[in-house]
Order: sequence, then structure tokens, then C-alpha cells
Amino acid sequence: MNVGPGDGHDEYAIAERIDVAHADTPRLTAWLARQRERFDDRGRLHGGGGGFTGRSLGRVEGLIREHISSVNELFLHENSPLVQTACWYVGEVHHRTRGTGWRVGPDPGDGHPWSERPCVIVPFARPDE
Repeated sequence: MNVGPGDGHDEYAIAERIDVAHADTPRLTAWLARQRERFDDRGRLHGGGGGFTGRSLGRVEGLIREHISSVNELFLHENSPLVQTACWYVGEVHHRTRGTGWRVGPDPGDGHPWSERPCVIVPFARPDE
């Protein structure tokens, strides 16, 4: 069922407000800037960036596999600069090639799925894509 503006559904209005509120937060702005800087620094140290294409994701996977050997280890190190920058890069590829938008809640403890970790989603203005 497609629900949209004017359908009389309060859920639509609530979801739209949440999407807008999570699209532009100081936490998100700071996290994105920190990952860009880490990526730029890493690129200068290791011969350049990745190009932000689907084809570049294999390079990111290889880098992670050099340092992380299991899912459990990945979760143990999920807040490390390496893993956070890799997550940002994968999300940024999706953002740039598929038009998704970055989201994170203003308060990491408010219980909403977008609140704890930054993620990319199809913007609420285009829910059917």
C-alpha cells in the first residue's frame, strides 16, 4: 500500500518528520566530516582515493579482510577509524551512485533505528524507489 501526503495517514507525517529531523544533525555533519578527513588522509598515505564507484568496493573489502577476520571481530572493532571509514565509503558510494541520503538521529539513545549509527536510505520524498 502506498501512503502519501494527503492520504489522511498520520504515519506518513510522522515518518516524514523523522526523516527530515535525521537528515541534518550536528552528529551526522561531524561524523561525515571525520570520515571524509580520515579517507583523504588514508588516500594521501596509500596512493589515492577509491573513486566512489561500485568497482572500487572490492578494494575496500580487501582492506577490511586484511585487518578483520570474522563478523565477531568486525563488531568488536566497529568504532575503529578503519571500520568507520570503510562503512562511510560504502555508504558514500551508494549515496553518490543511487541518490540515497545519509541519516542519523540527533540523540543516539532515543531508540529509533537511525539514531545509533549513520546509514543511507532512499529519501522519504521518494519512498517508492
